[in-house]
Amino acid sequence: MFDYIRKAISDLSIVIAALLLAIIFFVIFNYSSNRVIWQSCKPATVNYNSSYNYCFSVIEGGFKLTLYPYQLSRIYYLFIGLKETTPNYGHSKTYSFTYEGDKIEDYIKKSQVTWDNNGLTFVESSGHSLFFPKELFLGVR
Repeated sequence: MFDYIRKAISDLSIVIAALLLAIIFFVIFNYSSNRVIWQSCKPATVNYNSSYNYCFSVIEGGFKLTLYPYQLSRIYYLFIGLKETTPNYGHSKTYSFTYEGDKIEDYIKKSQVTWDNNGLTFVESSGHSLFFPKELFLGVR
């Protein structure tokens, strides 16, 4: 009878250890530094008829695990929000960079943003571009 109890306690310990390990990995994978890697603010020459000053930022997010190829990589966000605050409220998109060779931060810092009266266009150094119409972020949406 004691062997049965000892076996049950051993099995329960393994289950609890597996759950704790799963929780630890969940926390690590979902940790987001929210660090601003690169930023470009709207020039005074662009007028959106708004009292807000906007900035475009590339923000470091959490991790993602891809199954093919097996790799752990960072998630990045393209964020448009107010200039006066840290990026925490505004319009954002999850974005995957297509870089080779450079460190990701060096690659991101080679990007450009073109602001015009219709919105903004983000262009990474590879030539990939993404347009954000001003209606998506005016009023800090």
